Amino acid sequence: MKEAATSSRTTFVRLSFGLTMGLAAALLFWQQLMLGRIMMPTFGSVPTVWLVSLVVFQTILLVAYAAAHIIRGWPRWLTLLLALVLIGCAAAQHMFYPTMAALGTSTNVDAPSVITALLGLSGVSLFLLSLISPMLQDIYAGQPQPDAKDPYFLYSASNIGSFVGLLAFPLALEPLFGVSMSQTIWFYGAAAFVVLFGICLLLSVRSAPVVEQPVAVNQGAKPQYLKWLFYSFMPCALSFGATTHLISDIAPLPLLSMVPLALYLLTFVLAFSRKDRWTDELAVAQVFLIAFYIFREVFTGFKPSHLFDILITLGVFFLTAWRCHRELALSRPDAKHLTGFYLTLALGGALGGIFNVFVVPFIMPLPLEFVLFLLITLLPYWKIDLARLKLPNLKKLHTVIFISLAATFILLAMQNLNLDVAVSLTPVVLVVALMLATMLPSVLAVSSVVMIGIVLLVLPAPLTLQRDFFGVKRVMDRTFEDGLVYRTLLHGTTSHGMQQRTPTVTTTPHLYYAKGSGLYDVISYMKPQRVGIVGLGMGAVSCMPPKGASVRYFEIDAGVEQLAKKYFTFLQECPAEIVIGDARMTLAHDTNSYDMLLLDAFSSDSIPVHLLTQEMFKTYEQRLDKDGVLVLHISNRYLNLRHVIAGVSQQMKWKGAVKFFLPEQPAANITASEYAILSKNDTLIKHLIEEEGWISLDEVSPLPWTDDYISIIPILNFGFGK
Repeated sequence: MKEAATSSRTTFVRLSFGLTMGLAAALLFWQQLMLGRIMMPTFGSVPTVWLVSLVVFQTILLVAYAAAHIIRGWPRWLTLLLALVLIGCAAAQHMFYPTMAALGTSTNVDAPSVITALLGLSGVSLFLLSLISPMLQDIYAGQPQPDAKDPYFLYSASNIGSFVGLLAFPLALEPLFGVSMSQTIWFYGAAAFVVLFGICLLLSVRSAPVVEQPVAVNQGAKPQYLKWLFYSFMPCALSFGATTHLISDIAPLPLLSMVPLALYLLTFVLAFSRKDRWTDELAVAQVFLIAFYIFREVFTGFKPSHLFDILITLGVFFLTAWRCHRELALSRPDAKHLTGFYLTLALGGALGGIFNVFVVPFIMPLPLEFVLFLLITLLPYWKIDLARLKLPNLKKLHTVIFISLAATFILLAMQNLNLDVAVSLTPVVLVVALMLATMLPSVLAVSSVVMIGIVLLVLPAPLTLQRDFFGVKRVMDRTFEDGLVYRTLLHGTTSHGMQQRTPTVTTTPHLYYAKGSGLYDVISYMKPQRVGIVGLGMGAVSCMPPKGASVRYFEIDAGVEQLAKKYFTFLQECPAEIVIGDARMTLAHDTNSYDMLLLDAFSSDSIPVHLLTQEMFKTYEQRLDKDGVLVLHISNRYLNLRHVIAGVSQQMKWKGAVKFFLPEQPAANITASEYAILSKNDTLIKHLIEEEGWISLDEVSPLPWTDDYISIIPILNFGFGK
């Protein structure tokens, strides 16, 4: 009976601590995604806003783990008092600062304003929830439990909770209840956490029968702080690179930003699971996929494709993060160094985020950090590689490797210079290089850096390159087969226009604005005299309305204005007024009325979701004349936005139509485009449908977005057509 009672208590204690840590982690990540979603209308859906938010979360985690390390020697009553004070402060903060509405619309879209808003909204509760994991593990390590000397299994419970919290908000809570109700549900979850936390504290002070405990994990081993720092820094740095790729090229939404975070947490769960024994197999798979990823990126000139590019990026990130976290799990110390271990992990994670957001953009103009961080993770293999090369049967292998890699370098140069001979030889040499590079990871890392350098040298250099808070922008001149030279503005992976430079400089609209496009149809028919445009680009649209028309741009990025005025002539030939600031704010304060409003505010393929909600469409309506038209450029490789526009059209009782334009003959200066139009002008809509091939939005299933509800899962298409 005594043994049964002891066993029952052991199970109850383990379950109580596991549930408390899991719920705390779920609430933490649920709150992070909810905060990011709430902040979008205020900070303009700029992708970097979410990255800065992640840095804030990582830094709060670091401070919390440092606090856990400091208080581990405190008397239990003092620790309890601190927890009660934090719970009270968190409740007070949420009581007086419940929503983002209290902050209003920000006039500054920059890192300091984002940081201030986050700390003001939920700094204390984020700190409290971050503190729970190391605190409870340390308390558990002092309990008379059979597994108390190796409490790291609780870390898996914490990460499982984090994983659930990440999935719950974007996949279930927001679609079913909206953001406001999700906040209310979160408060109930927080109350349940307080109860569970109290149970754990009570269990920790009650006397219990002493049970025999196993030898501590890695007992006697010295702490390996540099190793822990390296293997915690790299996965976090890579997660920022993968997150940037997703939210810059699709949409800055928690649903997409949660994918790298979820994979990151899953690797922690796997690595610290007692059943994870795949160390050798994992290392081989990781190196092979890195080699494949690097060679593919280099051979394509760092030009991402659609779905495959996203999947391969996430795949290589997942395996690399798993490998790094497995190294952390294998080198974890015994329980007396537990808080120091977690503090080092938090420091590595915070440094990874800070380096990516606040250092890399200023020292690396091209967004190559994800690739370089992958290669850095291979450098610790050098001792193993050196030992392999000394084996009798592998003494000459390094010669073969270097010859194969040299041939790969030559082919890469030929490939990027469009020499036909590279096409037939590339597959053979690539396979050989891939296999050999997998055998010697450190050689792969060093040779890949050389390979990337060669490719960057042979690729056309941009006229200018600008990297800032709003992303990477390039201006490039390209000569096409007809001998004409065109200048383009690239933001991320997407071109934002094209201007002919030789034999003469023209203001003829190209690409998305060419003859046959939806915008060309609308302007040709209605000939607007007062035009408002959200999104400047290179300023090409200002030359499309009739001469003498008044044009006003609303642009969030002052850097784009500098590029448009310095490298293109549209604004010189067709002067326009430019208002700098987020259109959500500047349009709301504008007092002008317009014949036509054009929403063309895409950065890369990322959509400004805060400009597509029902609340914002009411602002558009206020700025339009009675028969004015709202034109929306909704070309996107990944999302079918016509459903969103149809939803707004139905809610606001506007007539609407949509046109997907695909040129009959391929041309370098014309590209496919999709536009939607909303108006109360029935005559215009009828003309576009009957004469220009537009489709009525009445035929499109509606999916209205609001500030409280946004869902992109139903409109995902990943570039597979309309």
